Formats: sequence, structure tokens, C-alpha cells
Amino acid sequence: MSSYPERQAEPYHEGHAARRRYFEIFQNTELKDRCAVVTSYNPSTGYITTEDTGANTETEREFIYKTYKTLLKNKQTETYEAEAKTKFHDEPANMKLLIVVDKLLVGFDVPSCTYLYIDKSMQDHGLFQAICRVNRLDTDDKQFGYIVDYKDLFRKVENAVAETIENNVRSKIIKDHLIDPAFFDDMSRLLAGIIKERKSKAIDYKEYLKQIAELVQKVKEGKTETTPDILNTPAKRALYNNLGKDKKLAITVHETIIKYRPDCWRGNEAKERVIKNWLYKILNDEVEVERIFAIVKKQYEY
Repeated sequence: MSSYPERQAEPYHEGHAARRRYFEIFQNTELKDRCAVVTSYNPSTGYITTEDTGANTETEREFIYKTYKTLLKNKQTETYEAEAKTKFHDEPANMKLLIVVDKLLVGFDVPSCTYLYIDKSMQDHGLFQAICRVNRLDTDDKQFGYIVDYKDLFRKVENAVAETIENNVRSKIIKDHLIDPAFFDDMSRLLAGIIKERKSKAIDYKEYLKQIAELVQKVKEGKTETTPDILNTPAKRALYNNLGKDKKLAITVHETIIKYRPDCWRGNEAKERVIKNWLYKILNDEVEVERIFAIVKKQYEY
């Protein structure tokens, strides 16, 4: 058995009334005085003065108001929340459970949090963030967190994860596009095709993960399985991809640049012209020279 202090957090749900009922229930358990409610609700008499009640009738609003007034013990909501969060983070034995209403999804990080109870409809990035809250590792005793899903939300997780992966791949493609335009144009088309298949459910999730993993590997390495082995540097591969996949021509251009490039040529118009002149002798096309030179200028090895 692990000695790790099991801590539980963040049941999500609509409505302050539900939060109040959760809190009331826990007061009759061992969590009494070790449980807090974190919510945007701030008890104000204006919240209940318009209530129409009978002589002996307490409305739901009045009951919520009185419960929160008792809970806060004359503290401001912000003060009470700050104290609860600090205890949950620093004193796990004294604050084992936080009941949360539409709060703490962003900017609140307690790696030791072990349990998450979800009782609110969420999707996409919001759901993914909530799940990440409980799966942050703290010590060797914690290898994963536990999630109790009351709303059957996990069928939606698949991105939320997918969308996160796709956005990361897309960012990489955009960032490196000028280094090898032809290659990253191909990768962008492949990504668009995979996304289309995922959204139309033309492939199952397992196949989607397989295809997206293969794409990620290609983007990371800057080559595909058909790229000739002799093109063993990023610059050679960029020339190959942008010169009609003509291996011989790519090698010729590469070796010419390596042989005739002046020192510190970038940004020096005269020295750049030297490289362009040699490119023209090979390509015999001024427009093509300018296009390839822009790619050459992005290659670290030149």
C-alpha cells in the first residue's frame, strides 16, 4: 500500500444549490472541517430580497444564502477561497476535498491531487484541462490520478486529444515552412486529410492515432520513407523536395554551394550574388534562382 496522501478534488456541476448540498452531506462524514467550497457565488442580501415566500417557507435561494454565510464565517469569498486553496496545496491532511463551481480550471495546479469527480458537462479543451489537473505527477508514489466521470464524458476526450495533437503538428508545419516549402506543403495536405477522415469517422481512433503518429515522425525528421538515403542532411532534402525531387540536381546544387559560398554571405548583397550566379549556371532561370536561393538562405549548414 502506498503511503501517498489520497486527496480528492473538484466535483463539477451546474448550480450553487448542488454545491451546497454536496458540502452539507460531507459535514456528516470524516471530511467535516477538511472540506471547502470554491465558487463564484458571493452571498448578498440583494440575491434574496426579491423572493416571494410564505410565512413558514424558506426558498432555495434563501437556503443557499444562509448556507454560504455560515460557511464563510464573515470572510470575503476571495479570502475564504485563498485559504482553502492554500490548505489543499500545502496541508493535505487539513483540506482533503474541494467542491468547485466553475473555478480553478486554469491557473490552479496541485500535482498531489489524486481524485477528480466530474459532475458537469464539459467538452474539448476544457475537458482535457480538467483531466490533466489530476494526472500531473508529484512523487514516485503517484503514477496516475483517478477520475470519476458522472456525465459519461470520456467519449469526448478522444482531444480533445486529437485537436491538441493536430494543433501542435500544424504549428510545427507553419513554423518550418520556409525551410522546405514543398515538403511542408505535402505535410499540410496529409494533416488535412487525416483530420477530414477523423471528423467524418472514416477511420477509427486507433487508426487515427497510427496515422497521426506517422505524420508527426515525418514532420520531425523532415523526410518520408521514400526520401533517398544519400540525402542525409536537412539542406540536401530541402533542395531535393523543391527541385522536383531530382536527386542528381539536388546534390549538384548542394555541392556547388558548399564549394563556392563566401564566408559570412548572408545579408551581404555582393556575396549573396556570388551564390546566385552559381545557381544560375545550374538552373538557367532567374525566377527559379530566386526561389531556390530563398530556401538556401534558410539552411543552417550553408
